[in-house]
Amino acid sequence: MFFTTAISKKLVSLLRPWLQLEPKLELNLGFLRSNGMAKNLRFDTFVLNQLIDNFLGFSLKEFR
Repeated sequence: MFFTTAISKKLVSLLRPWLQLEPKLELNLGFLRSNGMAKNLRFDTFVLNQLIDNFLGFSLKEFR
């Protein structure tokens, strides 16, 4: 449980600059197989457009 919580917090902290809201992560860590599910994952399209516009020349739009 400690490792799952620590990895989940680290993942959210790495993604935070590009997110609008705090996501809900469910991680299942194992020796041979691990999986995860993210709920309420909404990216900030303005920040992502600033990041990729200089390199790729296209933009993202928000949709639901």
